[in-house]
Amino acid sequence: MTKGEAPGPNPEPAPKVDQREYIHLLRRFHFEGSSDAALNSGDGGAYLPAALPGLSGQEKRSPYPLLLVPGESDSIIQSVDPDKGLAASDHAFVIDLNDQSALHIFRAAVKSRLAARRTPFRVELGELCTALRGMLEVDRLKRPEARAPEHLSQTVGATGSQFMDPTALSELFGERRGSVAMATERRERLESALATMEAHLALDTQSELVVVHDHSFSPAKGENDPGSRFVQNDDPCTQAVAEFDRMANDHTPLFLAVRMARLEAEGRYRADRHEIWFRQFGPSVFTAGELALLPVVVAIENADRLQGDGIHTLSCLLASSKPIHVIASVDPAGYLSERDPGKSSIELGYFGLSHRNAFVQQSSPTYPKHLLKGFLQALDGILPALHMTERMVGDAENDLVLYADGGLASRSHPFFRYDPAAGTSWARRMDFTDNPQPEQDWPLFDLADPDDGDQKTGEKEVFTLADFALLRKIRKADFLPLQDGVSKKYLAPLAEYLDLDKESSIHKIPYIRAVGENGPVLLAVTRTLAMACRDRLDYWRTLQELAGIKSEYVREAVEKAVQEAHNEAAAERDRTQLRHEDEITKVREETTEKAMAGLAQSLLGLDLATELAGGAATSTAPAPAAPSPAAVPPPAAEATAEAAAPAPAAAEEEDEEFSEEPWVETALCTSCNDCVNINAKIFVYDDNNQVIIGDPRGGLYREIVLAAEGCPADCIHPGQPFDPKEPNLDEWVTRAERYQ
Repeated sequence: MTKGEAPGPNPEPAPKVDQREYIHLLRRFHFEGSSDAALNSGDGGAYLPAALPGLSGQEKRSPYPLLLVPGESDSIIQSVDPDKGLAASDHAFVIDLNDQSALHIFRAAVKSRLAARRTPFRVELGELCTALRGMLEVDRLKRPEARAPEHLSQTVGATGSQFMDPTALSELFGERRGSVAMATERRERLESALATMEAHLALDTQSELVVVHDHSFSPAKGENDPGSRFVQNDDPCTQAVAEFDRMANDHTPLFLAVRMARLEAEGRYRADRHEIWFRQFGPSVFTAGELALLPVVVAIENADRLQGDGIHTLSCLLASSKPIHVIASVDPAGYLSERDPGKSSIELGYFGLSHRNAFVQQSSPTYPKHLLKGFLQALDGILPALHMTERMVGDAENDLVLYADGGLASRSHPFFRYDPAAGTSWARRMDFTDNPQPEQDWPLFDLADPDDGDQKTGEKEVFTLADFALLRKIRKADFLPLQDGVSKKYLAPLAEYLDLDKESSIHKIPYIRAVGENGPVLLAVTRTLAMACRDRLDYWRTLQELAGIKSEYVREAVEKAVQEAHNEAAAERDRTQLRHEDEITKVREETTEKAMAGLAQSLLGLDLATELAGGAATSTAPAPAAPSPAAVPPPAAEATAEAAAPAPAAAEEEDEEFSEEPWVETALCTSCNDCVNINAKIFVYDDNNQVIIGDPRGGLYREIVLAAEGCPADCIHPGQPFDPKEPNLDEWVTRAERYQ
């Protein structure tokens, strides 16, 4: 059922009671959550949302188990051939869908990014070590000990010593003349830098990941990974900052040695300029490239703790400007278990956005590619990162996936990414992809035929937070099956109810459509649950506006532009009508003048001809004066003028007859997609990307009326219905009258 449609018959009727008494008891249930035993025809947990088949048809997930293959490309999640099975290796590993899936995907992303950065860094270290060794060898040859007999004996070897005397050879060389050996301080500096870089190259395994967790987390896979280290602490965020600071300090000598070696190898080192700066060198002056080489630190947190005592330490971490990651698991339906889920609560994702210079994403392991993309994007930067991942709740993988889809579709756990490095505007920083129908308040899904689940009825139904609560089998007392025959003036679909003002909503009881053992059923919803839906809708609309999908400023600008276009069109019509009336008046005057002139000329010509034909008769009586146009009525002239001037009825065209078919004022179309989203057969775009009528019989009259009601430009006119048997036709014809 689409928004606004009246409820249909309920195949699971409750015991009949008096209509007035029933409405009274129904209102008591809605406002107080209490119900009379006579109203209960079943348990709320025995029903499923009517839109469930459409929800289950989403195709953006990746099936588990997953094969993760870290590498320098982003193709970490690879498809698995069922016939060949799964085979893990030192570099690839297999994971199942559970509470640790997000960490495993993150670990694979870390391995990929660090491998891509550290490989060229190790190559550079080898080149710098070679350069420093050469410089030190040249300096050694310049020193007096290089000409000592002992050193010369080692240089020429045992065989050479048989043919020459090292002592005599040393006396022959004498003291070194020409170039001067480097200062002792510089030589010691080069030797120290060389030793530091060689020690790093000699490491068999380098640390890649430090996982800080509390006692509630039990590492499984990855615990034996030599590149990963697990640290337990009751305050993971605070400990993660300490771990990062310790590793940054440990890497300070290496990065100092590399910077010094680069300057020496390029001949740009100046002691008077660089020594003071190098003495103050530390993590605070690390470059982005140096920060990217550090092992990644991640805190595994619980959203419940972060919303309470841990909120301060999370804020300190996100404001630290240190590239530390937080993976917080959240149950999208957790707050529904509260007594009053409609009250305001801390949205950790929104809390992360308030820090502005932190990467924030909200995703789910059931959509691993979406989650992986956010991990990689965060690892490519050097900002703190908060990853809100869905907590896996359910007894089987099918339940996990279905509940995750429900949380996403109900706007309880919407997907988004916020990357401050992506641009200077919210439109560039905010990524809203993979949310179902992100331009809508609630997604619309096709309803399945109750007799044949593989067939669609052609109707659509929204999926709200109440549907998600029904799916998760929580808050059963907030649902009540409705009796047949309840007057629709007391009811409203939940999605429509949420848009009512406070005064109007008091007189309505919201309901959702569900399916029970005996078929479709309507379920009344308590006000408490309805207010939770409104709270969730408010948050969703906030995210929409931040993502640039629905902006109140844009809507007002469009309305203003449409109104200006209407006003200009009306003014142009008035101007055209005035010009038309002026032209008619002018034509009438010109026609009258021409007719009178022609009549006068005819009369004068007739008198002269008569006089010439009758002879020049003389008479003493004065000739009669010629009648003036005013004195002699010119009936012929009047008839000619009336015939020449268009009659008012002919000059002004009759109002266009009422069209039987729907039509669109295409010039006013704003290309908002609303009507096309309702029915793409009836409404199509022309070459100017403005809507015209395609196939007027390509859908229901209801869809045309809904499109007219939702059109921001009011440019859709429904006409008359084609199918007199369409359900609830009288209501739709009545609703269409204002748009004709």
